[in-house]
Amino acid sequence: MEGKNVLEYPKFRASLVILWGLLIYPLLDPVMKQSQKRISISLDDVYRSFQSHLGTKKRWEENVYHMRKYDYIRLCGKDRITAGSRLWTAVDAAKIYPLFRTSVLARQMSRAINLSGSTKKVQKSSTNTAL
Repeated sequence: MEGKNVLEYPKFRASLVILWGLLIYPLLDPVMKQSQKRISISLDDVYRSFQSHLGTKKRWEENVYHMRKYDYIRLCGKDRITAGSRLWTAVDAAKIYPLFRTSVLARQMSRAINLSGSTKKVQKSSTNTAL
C-alpha cells in the first residue's frame, strides 16, 4: 500500500467506518454516551467480529499499521486501541450519525462488542465496560 493513498482501498475505508462506529459513535449517541471521553477496544476482537468486512488478516494488519501511522488509531496496550485525532474527522459524522442511529448495524456492533466484553472505558485504575 506504500506510495498510494490508503483511502483508495475499500477495506481501509471499511475499517475506518467500523472503528468510527465502535470508538466514536458511542461517545456521540445520547443513549450510549458515557461520561468517559475515550473508549478502548481489542484489535483481535474487532477483526474476529468484522472479518468479512475487513479482508484477510494480512490486509487488516497492513491497515492497522497505516491507521496508527496516520493517527486514526492509537495503541494503549498490547492489543488495545483508542481513537486517534484523524478518526474523528475521517468519517463525515453529520452524514453517517443519522444512519448509525437508525441502523441495525449500530445495534449489532454494540451487541457484538458487549458480548465479547472487549470495549472498555479508558480509566487509570478501572476496567468498566463502556457500552
